[in-house]
Amino acid sequence: LSNGNIVVRIWNNEVIASSGLNLADGKWHHVAHVFGASVGGQQIYVDGQLVASGSRTISDFNWQDKISIGYSADSGYFKGEIDEVRVWNVAKTQAQIQTYYNRNLTGKEQGLAGYWNFDETSGNTVNDLSSNNNNATLINGIQRTVANSNSITRPEGKALYFDGVNDYINMGVKPSFKVSTNLTLEAWINPQQDSRTRLIVGREGEYLLAISGLDNTIHYAIANSNPGWNWISTGYGVKSNQWSHIAFSFENGRIKTYVNGSLIYTYDGVGTIGDVSSQDELRIGNRQWNNTDFFKGQIDEVRVWNVTKTQAEIQANLNQKLTGNEQGLAGYWNFEEATGNTVNDLTANKNNGTLINGVQPTLANANPITRPEGKALYFDGVNDYINAGVKPSLELSKTFTIEAWINPQKQIQQYGGIIVNREGEYQVIIGADGTLVWAFANSSPGWTGISTGYVVKTNEWTHIAISYDNGLIKTYANGLLVHTYDGAGSLGDAHPNEDEFRIGYRQAGFSQYFKGEIDEVRVWNITRTQAEIQANLNQKLTGNEQGLVGYWNFEETTGNTVNDLTTNKNNGLLINGVQRTVTNSNSITRPEGKALFFDGVNDYINVGVKPSLKVNNNLTIEAWINPQQDSRTRIIVGREGEYLLAISGADNTLFYAIANSNPGWNWISTGYGVKSNQWSHIAFSFDNGRIKTYVNGQLIYTYDGMGTIGDVVANQDDLRIGNRQVNGIEFFKGEIDEVRVWNVTRTQAEIQANLNQKLSGNEQGLVGYWNFEESAGNTVNDLTANKNNGTLINGVQRTVTNSNPIAKPEGKALFFDGVNDYIQVNLNEPETEVTHELWFKTTSLNGGLFSVIAGSGGHDRSIHLSNGNIVVRIWNNEVIASSGLNLADGKWHHVAHV
Repeated sequence: LSNGNIVVRIWNNEVIASSGLNLADGKWHHVAHVFGASVGGQQIYVDGQLVASGSRTISDFNWQDKISIGYSADSGYFKGEIDEVRVWNVAKTQAQIQTYYNRNLTGKEQGLAGYWNFDETSGNTVNDLSSNNNNATLINGIQRTVANSNSITRPEGKALYFDGVNDYINMGVKPSFKVSTNLTLEAWINPQQDSRTRLIVGREGEYLLAISGLDNTIHYAIANSNPGWNWISTGYGVKSNQWSHIAFSFENGRIKTYVNGSLIYTYDGVGTIGDVSSQDELRIGNRQWNNTDFFKGQIDEVRVWNVTKTQAEIQANLNQKLTGNEQGLAGYWNFEEATGNTVNDLTANKNNGTLINGVQPTLANANPITRPEGKALYFDGVNDYINAGVKPSLELSKTFTIEAWINPQKQIQQYGGIIVNREGEYQVIIGADGTLVWAFANSSPGWTGISTGYVVKTNEWTHIAISYDNGLIKTYANGLLVHTYDGAGSLGDAHPNEDEFRIGYRQAGFSQYFKGEIDEVRVWNITRTQAEIQANLNQKLTGNEQGLVGYWNFEETTGNTVNDLTTNKNNGLLINGVQRTVTNSNSITRPEGKALFFDGVNDYINVGVKPSLKVNNNLTIEAWINPQQDSRTRIIVGREGEYLLAISGADNTLFYAIANSNPGWNWISTGYGVKSNQWSHIAFSFDNGRIKTYVNGQLIYTYDGMGTIGDVVANQDDLRIGNRQVNGIEFFKGEIDEVRVWNVTRTQAEIQANLNQKLSGNEQGLVGYWNFEESAGNTVNDLTANKNNGTLINGVQRTVTNSNPIAKPEGKALFFDGVNDYIQVNLNEPETEVTHELWFKTTSLNGGLFSVIAGSGGHDRSIHLSNGNIVVRIWNNEVIASSGLNLADGKWHHVAHV
């Protein structure tokens, strides 16, 4: 890996690499490197898709005789998890890679020279499951991990937020926390990013559990003879802004660390736990010795045991509330108290703790936080904003609260984008790096930007609230407290001659235009509590709420005025074409069926020069796209020299070019980026110079141009999908479906009406329609009467998206150990017509699922797994089986035998 991209170097003759990827995203990825004359040289595939290629073949290379996994001479040691390593003595095709990359193998496959699946449970040997017996040795303590297919979730309820400045909980010096030979610590943590060491829980001088560094690597210290009172790194980092369960066990020197129930680190030490300090307080979120190392983020479900819990015991109740009466539980705090500064220990020991310096309770609501339905406003990051002018009711002083829903794209201005501003008095901004920042003109900190440290996700709605109470400033994201600042003073005015209230920009300039969507802006002249913020952040208001002095919900359908729904009537003006958008509560989904995958290298469809695709005054283009990340310009569809629709840049910004008099044949950016690896519907309409662009049926950009569509590139008039005729390099990377070209200007309502429906091809004004439902061959049919059929060039691949996900019914299931567990039922099953059904989930390739033991005059029958396939045997008369499946993939599957 180099900067998140795959690089392959063979000897010193040729280096090939992917580009524009970020494979260091904490997710599993499959990589395949193929070389040989049959494929024309070298190829790299990531997750089944071709990302790079070269021309050198096997004969060009010199060979060494050792294979290393997790190390290369170029980039050193790998940090992370590796699985399912396979070496073949054949050059696999893309279809073969896609078929088998997410399946377990048997080891007997043709051409398999080495196969290591790392399923050993102990020892330092990893077995080669091929017949070649190329067994390998683990060097320097590589750790085995387990991917638990059951979703790991924190128990519902309250948690505590620690600000990373001075918050902690003190349980004091309690005899029940003094342990010697056996100990287990557990906690759920949701850390915010920080580079410091941050304590989760510990008793000073005896045992500490912490995270450290930007990657939140888990560390511990234990006061035994080996390793002694030193920080020991597990090498495993947990994710920021995501809940993880941490467990640490100690048994006479042997130390194990678990994340989400999976063992991630083992240390074989020596000696019982002593005490190297006279300071013996047990604390959560801080340590006693230097009163630093404050935790930043949320903590919940802290448990201290005086026994060594096994992995199975940890897994059994990590996502369950306890009673406090469990054997060996010395301290248990679930933070469910509603008020006060005391957190109760639910064990009989009553080791209650005290919240120090304002640790905040938070609530993880099982119901997801969603923005109220309705319209929002899109700001282009270039010059869009709302101006509500100078209004006395928006002058704030000692107590107030500011709220907004935001859906930011990557900010394009150097100093970020303004969310809400009254110049020289108060300001909320999202920085260029996505961090939420505020400024208030009080005595401390004064009119300067203060970073909350909270990074708002791009292309995702987040509710932001900031409350002010005589200098005490609290910042909330989606109702959760993320930052506290103890300032002083009421608000003054650092810019007395610039007091306009603006949304999306500020009066003093600095080009801080916001890019993205904003909705539900609220200004209150009271300090709202966390509970009050949570109560209606996803509800529309009436405008009559106590203390509400400004409320803009952007539900107007036309015009340049946005109304303040309070009695103050602080109405605002849309400046420079702020666009209205709509969030439809009905999920937008692509029509079911096949699509086409374009590799970004040389794939495209050529429809050729067809007279019916020549338009002048009116045009609409539509397509569903699912792009992979890439930094280049990539053509969706277009007719060279007349009209082109494309995406460009790492954020997939929509561009178009149109050959009229204004804007002329130039790339025009809409400023709107669609998500990678997600389907979006794109529509582009032209009406005598007026151009509108829609995403998922919502208008995101308008251009008032002039002139009819001409042709600036004579004799090159192919309509192509996934590429253009001039220069021939702007290849699309990802999937495209449902391409439609109309010689009429479709309205927004018309586009919305059938964007997720298949067409017949007979619709009025439809001159080209390709739905890619062909099952084979290199021709894609135009379903209109024009028969503008296209040709697949360079191996465009067909894909299928099933829109109906298969899911097991909710409820409990049973786990069978594969050793001797089974269920016996006494049932007289009929011998004539029968159906057997069941759901199962396993990672074992072989095993029995269901059987009937014959009674008098009956016949045996069974359903079982063999090498990942279903096999049914009825007595000895007939055996039937599936083939080519891998049902031992750790996912739920339904089987029915009729």
